[in-house]
Amino acid sequence: KGGDDPTNFVEGAARESHHIQVEAIRQLETCLNAPFRELPHTHGSVPTILKALCDTAIAHATEGNNLLTLASILPLARLSCAVNGQGIMMSRRRLTKIVPSDILSAI
Repeated sequence: KGGDDPTNFVEGAARESHHIQVEAIRQLETCLNAPFRELPHTHGSVPTILKALCDTAIAHATEGNNLLTLASILPLARLSCAVNGQGIMMSRRRLTKIVPSDILSAI
């Protein structure tokens, strides 16, 4: 009857919640990336996506969840400006070279 243990249920629910939150952040990152890549006509959605990522980072920081705060900030950190002043989105690989792999594997 170990499966009926409330502690196991709560831990499982917490893990699942974490995975869902990380996936939501990844989906926002994908949406943020689209106007800079395959869907340039969707640039009008960028402010809304940025606000969602900022709100998510603030919420997780307020809760003290450092991993999800970092996961929320990484997409924002990919934004940059080209020499000509055009907004660009750096590759995730380029940005994550400075973040330790053990932290990346957790998010």
